[in-house]
Formats: sequence, structure tokens, C-alpha cells
Amino acid sequence: MPPWSDRRGLRSALLAAVIAVAAMVPGASADVLPPQAIETEHRLRENPQAFDRADQFCTGRSAGDACQMPGTALAGGGAGVCRNGIDSSRTRIDLRCERTAKVSLERGLPAEGFVLPAYFCENPEGAAIARSRGFSCTPAAQPPHDRFCQGRGIGAACTALLTVDGTPVRDAGVCARITESAPRFYFRGWHIAQREVVNCVSPEPIERRYKDIGWWQKVRQ
Repeated sequence: MPPWSDRRGLRSALLAAVIAVAAMVPGASADVLPPQAIETEHRLRENPQAFDRADQFCTGRSAGDACQMPGTALAGGGAGVCRNGIDSSRTRIDLRCERTAKVSLERGLPAEGFVLPAYFCENPEGAAIARSRGFSCTPAAQPPHDRFCQGRGIGAACTALLTVDGTPVRDAGVCARITESAPRFYFRGWHIAQREVVNCVSPEPIERRYKDIGWWQKVRQ
């Protein structure tokens, strides 16, 4: 058996032991990542080219390949590059087309307003964590509107002003009620704080569709 195989087997055994011990230790830190997330991060560190799924723009491609997403800048379209990263479940590695142009869109929305489920604040520890992260457990009475939809109702036409690589661009859109999510965090399970806003968005936004890759493409990574 080649030497590198022994080293890889040893690393895998050590990782499995660490995960097993972490799972058995009572009173372990509530913010420790679950075993599946640790294993996924380990795979990506061991193989920077690894991925389990690819979106429709990077199907048949590898990390670092060029890609193209049709659509306006407001819709999320433009030239890009295929990059891999861990998905929101922390259990899979996705290859997705990421736009290479620097796009800036200042909506003028407040930074606060993200809300956790009411039960999260029912005990003092949960309430303290919510406050430390700037979250609430009480939704706002009315969703804030971005600066392009001020004074406009849901479904009204709007025009968003963006900059693409420093060049001003105006794209037509529609005012829509959107659910925004703050980054997930782990505290005795995964949690997401969300809020409702009214934003000027593209009527035909880019929608990603992911597909698991075949075993042959995994072998070639």
C-alpha cells in the first residue's frame, strides 16, 4: 500500500475519533459545529476542487472555470467563474457560478429588523443570544421599503440604480415583498433570523437549480 494511503487513512481515523468524542462529551459548548459540518469542512480542506452538486451554469465544469448567467444586473446576470463552497445545510459542497463584476446596489434599508422565532426568547439564555446578535423575537408592524419602492405598493413598477464595475446602470423592476435571512448560526441546533422587506427586484431573477454530480466526475476531482 502506498505511503500516502496510510497517511490519508490515519487522518480519516483521527477525524472520526474527534467527531465521536465531541458527540459524547456532556455539556459541550452549544456553538460547537455538528459532526456533519465538521466532516464537510474537512473534505473541502483536503480537496479544494471537491463538490457534490453544481448549478445549471456550472454543470460539466470544474472550480475556476468561466461561466455565464443570462439576465440583467438586477436579475443577477453576467459573466462569472465557477466556485465551490459549503451550502447552507453545511452537509454538501456546491459549485456555483459567481458573478465577477463588482455590482453595488444601495437600497437604503435599516440594518436591524431581523427576527427569530418567539420561542427562542422564552428563556433568558436565548434572549441574551438574540440581543448579542442584534436580533429580536417580535416582527415589525410594517415591512420597510427600499429607496426605489418608497411610496409604492406591492407589484408597482420601479427602477433600481446599480453600479457595475463603477458604471451606473438603471434596470427596470417591480416592488415585491421579500424575505431576507441573516447568516445562520448554531446554538443547540441551527437558527436563522429573518425579516420582511419591500424591494425593487427583477421580474425575472436568476434561479439556480442544483444537480448532484455523477460518480465519474467525483473520481476526477
